[in-house]
Amino acid sequence: MLFLLGNWLLLPELGGLGSLLVLAIITLPGLLSALVNGFSKSADLPWAMHLRGVAGVAGRQLGQIFLTLAFLPYEAFISLDAIGRTLLRLLVTRKRLLQWQTSSDSNEPTRADLTGSYVTMWIEPFVALLSGFLLFSQQPAQLPLALPILGLWLRLRGSPGGSASPLNPRLRI
Repeated sequence: MLFLLGNWLLLPELGGLGSLLVLAIITLPGLLSALVNGFSKSADLPWAMHLRGVAGVAGRQLGQIFLTLAFLPYEAFISLDAIGRTLLRLLVTRKRLLQWQTSSDSNEPTRADLTGSYVTMWIEPFVALLSGFLLFSQQPAQLPLALPILGLWLRLRGSPGGSASPLNPRLRI
């Protein structure tokens, strides 16, 4: 995420190369996995069945790639929170060094509606709006390149299943 923001704000002369590099880093493992799966056909499996299975796996890989990019600010925030807690416990308090909490141990009620999603994942619209404002004020030429990704981070979270958030949003380290 910092690479994207740094590219847009500090290195505008790179143009879309930085964004393309981040997208390649996120998409390459999934696409290579789908490609390998496509070429590894069993001898006794009909081509139609093999291609149907490959299409299903490739669709799941593309969905995972999309969600990885969509939840990038939230995942970065959760990781920074864990790093900060660890450093605070190691260097300052020296207490609860082995304490960690799984999602099943959490006593906090979790709301699965749109409001609960925004309360839990407040960092995504905040990063999108702040980045958009900084780009608008400092590098307006980069806005057309950044708007699709910023729009993805600012997106509405309403979905038919109500599951447009990571699986364990309350997982704390």
